[in-house]
Order: sequence, then structure tokens, then C-alpha cells
Amino acid sequence: MEHTKVPFDLIKNRKFMKAKKKIILGATMSLLAGIVFCASTGNVKSLAENPVKSANSTVSTQNLFEYDNEIDSSYVTSATSTDSCLTYNFSIKFKSNVKTTTHSYMLGFYGEGDEYLPLTVKYDVTTSSGKVSRESYFDRPTTVTNYYGFGSNLGSIDRTLRITLNVRSTEQIDKDSVKLSNIFLAEKLSENSSWTPNLNTNFYLGIKAPANYTGDAIPDPVDSSKMFKVEFEKYGTFETIHFNNIEGLSLDVLDLKKEFSDTRFVFSLHNYVPICMTGFYFDRFAHKNCIPNCTADECDKCIDRSKMRNYASEMIGRGRVNYSGELDKIKEYEWSDYFSFDKLNIKKNAEKFIEFKNRATQALNENMDVILAVSKRVYDIAIENNILEKKLVLSYIGTRVAEFQVGKSNCKCGKYFKIGYLGSNLDYEEKGYPFLLSTLESMDKKYAQKIDLVLTTTTCGKDNEIHERLNNFHNVEIIHGYKHEDLNGILTGVNLGIIPVLWEDNLPQVAIEMVAFGVPILSSDAGGASELTKSKAFKFKSGNKKDLLDKLYALVDQKVNLSEFWDNHDGLCTNQEHYEQIEKIYGLGKMNDVVVTGKEISELLEENEFLYNHFVEEDVATYRHDIDWLREEHNRIYQELEEVKKQRDDLGWRLTETRKSKSYKLAMAMTAIPRKIRGK
Repeated sequence: MEHTKVPFDLIKNRKFMKAKKKIILGATMSLLAGIVFCASTGNVKSLAENPVKSANSTVSTQNLFEYDNEIDSSYVTSATSTDSCLTYNFSIKFKSNVKTTTHSYMLGFYGEGDEYLPLTVKYDVTTSSGKVSRESYFDRPTTVTNYYGFGSNLGSIDRTLRITLNVRSTEQIDKDSVKLSNIFLAEKLSENSSWTPNLNTNFYLGIKAPANYTGDAIPDPVDSSKMFKVEFEKYGTFETIHFNNIEGLSLDVLDLKKEFSDTRFVFSLHNYVPICMTGFYFDRFAHKNCIPNCTADECDKCIDRSKMRNYASEMIGRGRVNYSGELDKIKEYEWSDYFSFDKLNIKKNAEKFIEFKNRATQALNENMDVILAVSKRVYDIAIENNILEKKLVLSYIGTRVAEFQVGKSNCKCGKYFKIGYLGSNLDYEEKGYPFLLSTLESMDKKYAQKIDLVLTTTTCGKDNEIHERLNNFHNVEIIHGYKHEDLNGILTGVNLGIIPVLWEDNLPQVAIEMVAFGVPILSSDAGGASELTKSKAFKFKSGNKKDLLDKLYALVDQKVNLSEFWDNHDGLCTNQEHYEQIEKIYGLGKMNDVVVTGKEISELLEENEFLYNHFVEEDVATYRHDIDWLREEHNRIYQELEEVKKQRDDLGWRLTETRKSKSYKLAMAMTAIPRKIRGK
């Protein structure tokens, strides 16, 4: 619930509070603007793909508190539990008077091979058969970041992390045994080199209680439904509570509807978590989309750790802006902390998957007044999985790019037909990147020679392989990651975009972006992208190479004109249109003493999004650190510039004085004729 405080504070200081009725936009506020707000996720290695290594036995181990007296404490601030796991929030910080730390550390190091050393929690658990020692591992921070930075040189002097431990409700954890390990001193081999870990010493941290905490070192788990109830009652009776996701929430939170019957409960289906533990509704074991009556055995094979991806990282990646492997906006650990995505990685009894699906469906049907589906395909899948149609409302998410939508092709077809694909990981099966490359590779040469390709990817080191596979094409341009502001340059001149998804993708942001920039798309019939036009000429059977090629051939031969896409396109949903719909769903029109427009709601949510994405606690510290550095750089450059000005003025004075001298005038007179001959 902590993440709802900012939007509530924003709302209460505006006209909303005049009405004595309040609104909470709960669960994941930033996702109201669209969980599809993504560019890409990289290749995150699972434990099966990259076995966990412990630091070399020859290295020394040392208590970090004994080594660095600037560190204040490491402690668990809160804990939550389920029948199968225990989740801790860890806080590590330097002393309050430390602004610039003497040392910086890498919490875990996620390299390759022997240097794959994830931040680890070691702990003892008492079971029915006795005491056992266990380890749990923090996920890799990002697809390209090899460590969690800690210290002013690495951006943070106060770090909060979340970890899920393998502790059942019938087991007892030894709170005094909990330790963090695989912490390494960060060093630079030279002034201009990047930070690297010193693997000669493996530091560890014991767990302390917070200074203002009088109970046990580790707080007892908290019932999430009780937490929500306290928050609800704290601020009074809410008119509407909007859940944008249920990851990290216990389902009994939804049952609070029975206690707050006058409050309107709204839920958005941004993904398929209520009917699928992974949220993808894609059978990764069988390499096909899931079905409503899937069995526990099928779920088990799909989620088996030897086969699965890192679901937590994938979920996190879908809700943030990511380009070139670099994070813009919120950090991954903060997403985990807010939304408990990491719980998706926990291995459960297979029957529990089906139990969760049935229980989640029941909770939505019983407690939600309205269930929003972000595309017609999501709407249909929800019905197929027993979500009540009478509660479903089709609600396309508004996006900022829709405000500038072209509504027609941004260019005419030239000598070469240009096709674009905004992709991420080359191995991302569900997104269809392997399928697309395989299909293009098999294209008839006479057509390939007429086509230019532009492909984006976050995968490095495989450009030559791509060029070899697609050597029949006139030109192949590969772009490694992109920012939103790069899209105009990437998509200018592109005649057609391709959305080759294999899974039931709700409504990919890349599809919306291409259409907004005036690029018609040829989409698979999986997910919501194909809904952007009613023309069948721009839709192919998911995973069917022949159908995709036939549709491409027709477009290259201009048997199908690109204008047909736009003639059957109803336009993209703008933020204004979306919020006006949400306004009606919330029932804001009933507020008699205040008028709140869709535009005002839009502005509030955008303001809230900006605050959360830029001014979370750590970001403020980082921002201040960066400002201080920039100020120092400005002063240094200013001083250098002043010195250059002095030198310039001195040289100018010397030159003027020289020109006044008799020797200068004599020299100019003697060289007048030669200079005239040379034309000077």
C-alpha cells in the first residue's frame, strides 16, 4: 500500500477532496497508463542455465561491519508470508553523516561462469526432521547490470532489497542465522576503467534490528488483507478502489469488498495472472498458447525451473522503459519491493496452480464491480476462463503517442520495400523473434532482394549471424536498443511493421507506437495487435510461416495497398479518451460539489507517474549526488574558461602592441610585393 500514498496526497490537495468522497487507484498506479509500456527485456539467466557459484574457497570471508565503520546497519524492516514462503524487506545503509563513502560495494556479481556470484541470503530452518541450512538468491538486477551498487560511487548509500525465502508455514526460521553474502569491494584498475569487483574477499552481513524497533530483530509476518483494511479505514470511505494487478497481493484482499460494500471495486486485466501463474498464458513446455482446461501436470511442466525463465524479471521488464539494456525510470528491485513479482519464481505443488486459478477467478467474479480488459482478445480469453462476461468492459489503454498519431502511412513505397521490427531478445520465443528470423530466412530470393530490413534487438554479438541468415535481402540494418525519442528516426521510411507474437500478447506497445508513427502493421492473430485494423490482409495465423510469407508477398507486389490498413483502422485510444471512460467507470459524475474532467484525471496521473518514476527515495539521493557532481563540473569548466579568456586577452594585447612597433611596419613594407604576387 505504500505506493498509493503519493497519488492520494496529490488528489487530496486538489478539488477531489472537496467532495468528501475519495478515490484510491490501488495496486500498481503507474500501470494504469499501460503495463504494455515496454520496449524490451533482455536475456536473464535462470539458475538452471547458470548454476549458482559460491565464492572460491581460497578467498577470505569477512564481516563487512568489522571492515567498514561507515556502514550503519543491515536489517529486515518487514516480513510477509504464505503457506510456502517467507518474504523479507532488507535495508542496508551507511551512517547518516556519510555523504560520500570511502568504499563502494557490489552486492552480488552476475558475471559468467565462475564469476556468477549472486547476492545470497543464508539461513537455518527448523523442520519436522530437524534443522537444515538453506540459501536464497537475489535475481540479477537487470539484463546488463552485473551487480547491485552500494556506495556513493555506485549511486546509492541506502539500499532496500526484497528476497523470498523457502520457509513453509509449518517450519521455523532461526532469525539470528540470517546473513547476506557475496558482497565484494568495488575497485577501479585504472582511472578511466570501469568498476570491477575484488573477488579476493567475500564479505557477509549479519542482520540487525532497526534502531527504532523494540521487538525481535526480524518483524513477524503481516497479513496483507489487514494492512489494506487499515489503510482503507485510515483515509475514510473510498468511492472506488482500482486494482491494476494482483501480483504480490493475497487474494483475500479482494474479499474486502464484503466489508466495504459501498465502495466500487475495479480490476484491470493487464496480463493473465488471475488465470495463469506466469501471466503469459503460454505453455513454454509445449511451445504453444495455453487452454482454459489445462491440467496441473501441464502447469508443472511449464513452470518447471529447468524450463522456465525468470518470471519476476520478465514481469518487471514489461512495466518499465528499457533501452540498450539500461534502465530509465524505476529500478528493478523497487518494482519487486512494491509488487512482489519475485514470488512468481517460487516452486509450488502443481495442484496449487489450478487452485490459485480457480480461487482468483472466484474472487474476481464475487468482488469486482467492473473488470477491464485491455484488448478484445484479453476479453475473450477471460470469458473462456470463466470470468463473468457481465462484469467485463473492453477498455483500450490510452497512450501518449496516440496524441500525435498520423492516421496514414508516413511514406510512399519506393524502389525497395522497407520492413521494420521493434524486437528485444533474439531468443524470446513468445514475442516471435526466432520465428520471424526463420521465416525471413526462408523467403523467396526474388522478393527478399526487393526488401530493406530494419531490426532492433538487445542481443549483442550476433549481428554477423543475422546478416548471414538474411543475406538475400537488399539491406539489413540492426539497431541495438532504442529510446522513445529515437522512434521517429527508426520508423521514418518504414513501409510496414511486423508483430510476430506467438503468445496472446494483450496489446503490444510497439504495435501502438508503429501505428502512431504512420507505419501499418502485419500482425499475428495472437493477442490484441491485430485489432488495430479490421483488414484480414494485415493479419496472419500465429506461428504459420506460409501465411506470413503469403501476406508479405501480396504487400510487396502491391496486390494489397497499404492504404487498406488505414481504411479499416479506427484510430488509437488517446489518454483523454481513456480517462473519460475511466471517469464513468469510477462514477465520478455523481460528485455534486465538484466537476472533475477526464483531462484533469489525466494530468493527475501523469503527475503521479512522473513523481514515482523520478523521485523515489533512492533516486532523490542519486539525483542530489548527480547535481552536486554537475555543480562541481560546472565550476571547474567555468574556471578553465576564465583562464582561457585571460590567455586570449593577453595574446590580443600582445598582437596589438606588436602591430604598433616599427619593426612590424618595416617587415610589412618589405613583404608587400611578394604578398601581392601571392594574392594576399
